[in-house]
Amino acid sequence: MKLRKVFLIFVLCLLSFFQLERKALALDAFSTLKQWWNQHAIGDEVKTSTSSFSLLSEEIEVDNEVGTNENVENEDQPETSNDEAFVRDANCIVPSALPIVDCQNSSDQLCVEYLSGGTTQSVYLLKGKVDLTQRFSGLSISLQNAYTRETSTFDKLESRDVCDESRAQDQEICLTDDGYFLLPLQLDTFGPYTVVAHASFSDGGDVQKQIRISRVIPIEKEKVELSFSPSLQSEALKQSTHLNITADLLGSCANCDFIGAATAGVRVVARNTNYQDDQQSKNIECVHQAAQSDGKYIIGVPLQAGENNITLNICNAALEKENACLSFGPFVVNREAGAKEFELISPEERDFYASNLFPEIKYEFRFADKNIPVTVQVNHEEEKEIRANSNGVYHLTVTPQVGVNVLSFVQGNKRKTITFTWGELVLPHSKTNRYEIENAASLFVKSNFIETELQPLLSNYFRSDEFKTLLGSLVQNDVDGDEDLQDENETQQEMPMIPRCATGDKESPYVFSLREAPEMEKIEIQNIDFSENEFSFRVNIDRLRVRVNMSVDNKGKQITLPMLISFRKIILDLQLENKKDSNGQAYVLVNAPQDDCDFRSKLYCDNRPSSLTPDHYLGDATKYRHIIRCEEEKTSGNTLKICRALNALDSQTAAISTQVFETINEQMYCSGSQLMTGLMYNGINSNISLPLSFLEENFSIPLNFQLGKQFAFHANGIYVPVDLSLEANGKNKKGILISSAKNVSEGKHEKALSASVGFDLINALLFSFTAHYPEDTLNLHNDVLTNADGVMLSERCGDTGLEIKKEDAILCQLRPRVLELLGTSLSEGNYLEKDQPLLLRFRMDTRHVPRLQAKDEHRFELQLSGLRVDFYALEYDKNEDGSVSLRYDSHGQPIIKSMRPEISSVEEGQIISAELSLLMGIELGDLSIHPEDASSLTIPLKIMQEKTKIFLDPIPGTNATQIPGELLTGTVLGKLQIGLDSFSKEWLYVPGKGVLKKQLDVSAAVRDLLFGTSRIGFVSDSVATKLDTSSNRIEIGINPVLYQVLHYEGKREEFRYE
Repeated sequence: MKLRKVFLIFVLCLLSFFQLERKALALDAFSTLKQWWNQHAIGDEVKTSTSSFSLLSEEIEVDNEVGTNENVENEDQPETSNDEAFVRDANCIVPSALPIVDCQNSSDQLCVEYLSGGTTQSVYLLKGKVDLTQRFSGLSISLQNAYTRETSTFDKLESRDVCDESRAQDQEICLTDDGYFLLPLQLDTFGPYTVVAHASFSDGGDVQKQIRISRVIPIEKEKVELSFSPSLQSEALKQSTHLNITADLLGSCANCDFIGAATAGVRVVARNTNYQDDQQSKNIECVHQAAQSDGKYIIGVPLQAGENNITLNICNAALEKENACLSFGPFVVNREAGAKEFELISPEERDFYASNLFPEIKYEFRFADKNIPVTVQVNHEEEKEIRANSNGVYHLTVTPQVGVNVLSFVQGNKRKTITFTWGELVLPHSKTNRYEIENAASLFVKSNFIETELQPLLSNYFRSDEFKTLLGSLVQNDVDGDEDLQDENETQQEMPMIPRCATGDKESPYVFSLREAPEMEKIEIQNIDFSENEFSFRVNIDRLRVRVNMSVDNKGKQITLPMLISFRKIILDLQLENKKDSNGQAYVLVNAPQDDCDFRSKLYCDNRPSSLTPDHYLGDATKYRHIIRCEEEKTSGNTLKICRALNALDSQTAAISTQVFETINEQMYCSGSQLMTGLMYNGINSNISLPLSFLEENFSIPLNFQLGKQFAFHANGIYVPVDLSLEANGKNKKGILISSAKNVSEGKHEKALSASVGFDLINALLFSFTAHYPEDTLNLHNDVLTNADGVMLSERCGDTGLEIKKEDAILCQLRPRVLELLGTSLSEGNYLEKDQPLLLRFRMDTRHVPRLQAKDEHRFELQLSGLRVDFYALEYDKNEDGSVSLRYDSHGQPIIKSMRPEISSVEEGQIISAELSLLMGIELGDLSIHPEDASSLTIPLKIMQEKTKIFLDPIPGTNATQIPGELLTGTVLGKLQIGLDSFSKEWLYVPGKGVLKKQLDVSAAVRDLLFGTSRIGFVSDSVATKLDTSSNRIEIGINPVLYQVLHYEGKREEFRYE
C-alpha cells in the first residue's frame, strides 16, 4: 500500500512539496548556441577575423571564415544588437531544430560534437569524446556522400597530448588521454554527407553516433518560391491567428540539395512588427532551422490585432560568408481585433480575497460569442447555465468557501478556469516578525484519567530506583542550568506580572546550590480535585534530605558552608488557577489555600500564598527538629567556627530556617507561576527535521510552540491548547491563509485523552516548508520514484523483463514517460520517442501551497490552487536489458532535452507548461486494525471521486509543438482520472503496517520523561477520530492502556493502568 501513497505524490503532488534536486543548470551546449546565434544573426555585418579555439586547454590559431561552423568560437566578433527588439514567440508554428551537442562536459561513452549542418569549407573538423575508462578498444569513423555514395573510413588512432589540425594530411584520428578526439574530414564535393562514429569496448557494448553535414553553395534568390496560407488577399486572413508561409528552396529538383536543407544547414527567420492603434509596436520572430529534405520550409507566424509587417530572411553558411542572406517582404497583413475568447471585466483577478472584505464576489465577464450560454461550475456545486445580457456581459455571484476556490467557465469548446483562495490571512507580527497561529493543537485530559491512571503511575514512579537516578542527575543540571536560564530570561517577551512577586533579583544574604542528590523515602500525590479554573492537589513527602552548599559573606569574602536541609515530613498544598490581569492578559498562578498571614503577625505578612505552612512540616536536621544545620563534621579550622556560629544563631533566632522556609514558598508561588505563564508567552523553540528520502539533503523548519492563552482547568479535566509561531523570511511574508472558525473543541470525545490537531497547523507547516526550503522547484522523474527496496519505477514496470506487480499496475500506466502521460501525439508528430523519459517540475510558491479543510465529520478536502507544472523531456540511453539510463550532468542533475534548442536557457525548453488546480475529497475512516497486519492500527483514507475536481490548463505561450495544448494537457488529465478512478475504489491505510502498533514501545531515551512508561497499548475501539468543521480540525479520542516498568532495590516490577 505504500506504493499507492507514492502514486498520490507523483501524480497529483498532493501530500507534500519536496524538492528532489537543485535547479537544473543551463548546459554549455546552449551557451555555445546562444553565442553562435548572436555572432551570426541575419542582417548584421559579418567580418572575417582570425579567431582561436581551444580544444584541450591549448589554443591554436586558425584562419577561419565566420559562419562556417567549424567548431570555432569567434571571441573577437562583437555581439549584434539589431535583434534585441525581436522576441522569440512561443506561439510560432515551427518544427524543433536538431539539438546542439557539445562534448566538453559529456559523460556519454561516445559523443560527437554537432553545432550546425552546413559549412563552406572543404575540410570539416570532426570533434568528439570517448570514455576511455569503460575498457575502450577502438574507434572508427566513416564519411559517406549522400549522392555519390563514396565512403571513406578512418580507424587508425594517434595518441597525443593535444590535438590540432596541423596533421590533417595524416588521415589519423587524434586522441588525447582525456578521450577527446579530432579528425579532419575532406568534403571533396558539394552536398550532404553522413558521418558515423563507432566506438568499441572490450565488454561488447559498442556505441554508434551519427551526424549529417553539408558542404554548401549560396541559395539563389530567384529559385525561392513563396506561398501564403491564407493568401495575402483573402478576407479570412483578417480573422486568422497565424499566417503560414511556405518557402520552397529546391522546387521539384531531386538529388540537388547543395544548400544544406537536408542537414539543417539552412536557417529561415520570419519577423513580424505589429502596430496597434496607439502606434506602439510589438516585434516577434519565428525561427525554422530543422532539416527539410524536400527543401520546403513552413512557418506559422502569429498575427496580432492591427497592422502586421512580416519579413522573411533565408540564409546558409555560404550566404552568410558573403554577407548576402536573402530577404523578402515586408508583407502587410491587417488583422481585425475581434472579441477575446474570455475577458474578465470585474473584479480584478487576484490570488486571494479577504473574507471580511468580500463576503461574496460578483463577476462580470465576456466570451467570444455572446449568443451562446456559458456553463459555470463553482467548486463542487451543481453546474448551471447563464446567458449574457443585451450588452454581451455575463453576471455571476459567488459565495466562496474557505480555502481554494475553482471556477470553471465553458462555452462550446472554449474553457476558462479561475482559481483563488478566500478566508482570513495571518500576517507577520509587527514586533516579532513571526506568524502566530492560535490554538494550532490541543489536548484535553479528563480528570478521571488523572485520578485513576496518572496518580498511581506517579506514586509508583516516585518510590522507584529510576526516580532516585533522576534525582542524582539534578546535581549536574543545577551546575549547568543557571547560565541557560539566565540566557533564556534575557530574550523573554513581556508577560503579565505575578501579584506579590518582585520584578528584579531579590538580594539575599544566603545563596544555596545543590551539593548531592536529594533523598526521600516516599512521595505521594493526594487530594486531587478539579473545579472551574482551578486544579488542586497535595504533595506528601516523607524523610526528605537535601545537601546544599550555602555561600555567605564573611568580611567581604565568600565562604561556602556544607548545609543539610532535612524534613521528616513535609506537606505541600498547591492550587493551579487560571487568572487574568487588569489588561485582560491570561496567566497561570501556582497558588495555595493559605497565605503567610495565617501564621505570621499581621504587621509583617503580605498575603503571599504559602504552599508550605509551619504546621505542615516536621524538621529532622537536628535533634531539636530544626530543618537546617551546618554540617560541622565536614568542616575544619575557621570554616568550622563559622559553621558552629550559624547553628547557634539558627537555634536562637531561626534566621536560616526562616530563609529556607520562605525560599520554598517563593519558589513554589513566584517561580512556579512565572514558569507556567512563561510557556504562554515565550514557549519552547523547536526545529522540525524532515529526513525524507525524496530530499537530497535534510533541513529543519524553525518553530516555536507556546501554551495557548485559553489554557484552562475545568471541573472534568485540563484543557491544554498549543499556539504555534513561525518565522517570516523573505519568501513567506505574504500571509498564511487560516480558517475563519474561532471555536475550539474542549474534550468532546468521551475518552480519557482528547487530542485535536488543527488543519491550520498542518497548512502552516506546509506553508513554512515551502518558504524555508532552499530551492524553488520539485522535480519528479523515473530515478527518484523508487520503492522501499530501492527498485526504480522503470524496472518495476517490466522494462528489464520483471513481472509487473498488482500494486504497480496503475502507477506504471502513469509513469513519467511520453506515451504514458502525454499520449501518442508527440511520437506520431516525430517530436519525441514513445519511451522518452520525462521530468515533471513543480514550481514551488507560497501562493500555491496545498492545504486541508474539514468539510464534515468524516470528510476533508485537499486543495491546490494554480500550481505550475513544466513537462520536460530528458536525455537517456537504452541499456541492453531494455531499461533506460538517464544522462546526468557534472552537477548530478538529469540532462534536459530542450524542445527549443535555439534558445540558450534550458528552462525554456519544456514541451509544455500547465497550471494544476485540485479539490480532492478524502473520506476519513475510524481507527482500526490494519488489514495486512493484525498487530498494527491504521486510519483508513479513501479518495472520493464524486467530491474531486482536477483542472490542468495549458499556460499560453509555453507549448513547443504544433499539437494543441489542450490536447496534451487533456491527455494528462485523462490519465489522472484513470488513476483516480482506480484508487477511489480502495482504502488507503495511513500509517502503513508496522508503524502504529497496538502496543507502542516507548524508547529508553523517552521513558524517563513518561515516568517509566514502557508501552502504550491501544485496542481498535479505544481510539475515535472525527473532523470538526466549526474549528477546522481533526479530533482524536484515546483510552490508552499504560504499561510501566520500574525497579525497586534492583528488583523489576511491571504495572498496568487502564
